[in-house]
Amino acid sequence: MRIASAAAFVLAPLLALTGCEEPPADDTHGYVEVKFARASSETENPYNGTSQVQIQMAYGDCYQQFYAANPNWAIDGEDGALVFGTEEDGGEGWGERLCTEDVGGRAECDVTEIQQLLEGQAQRLSVTYTLTGPLESRVLLFGPLPLRDMTACDGGFAPRVAIENGGTRGLDANGNQVWQVLSTSTTEVAPGDALTINGAR
Repeated sequence: MRIASAAAFVLAPLLALTGCEEPPADDTHGYVEVKFARASSETENPYNGTSQVQIQMAYGDCYQQFYAANPNWAIDGEDGALVFGTEEDGGEGWGERLCTEDVGGRAECDVTEIQQLLEGQAQRLSVTYTLTGPLESRVLLFGPLPLRDMTACDGGFAPRVAIENGGTRGLDANGNQVWQVLSTSTTEVAPGDALTINGAR
């Protein structure tokens, strides 16, 4: 299992380069927008009391093949550490950008931990967020996920991840489960897609 904590990440501002210097390269990774709605059976906000959110998604075949062929892009690889690390390290800094990107309706949060499992059949990515604001009808950004051009999947298909209901939930300040996923708008998504979770107590 590959695990990295975002607790110590300090994101440096992305500055425009001037003069003869080259502009910063485009991002190689992106994210999925996960919106939190209440299930139709819920008359009250099921997310009240949520301090942490854990989102877990399974890597599809394309991502599994990509990481098997390019272990340097894994969370503990030379290139991957820069992606999951900070811009101050010279990388994309997604360990903090998941909670700082300028996305409409984004929930106020901090990334507490990112875990990546790349062994066996159940290969997945898990992100834990600490909330600093409300969650209902808000969006959390899930990633980082390598973009299509980077993975070059057979047939040009977009690399995909699948939501794992059992690993996606809300916890209170004591670590007790507040809500779980009752249903989702879709099960498989690619970077740039949006997904709505219907949570219930």
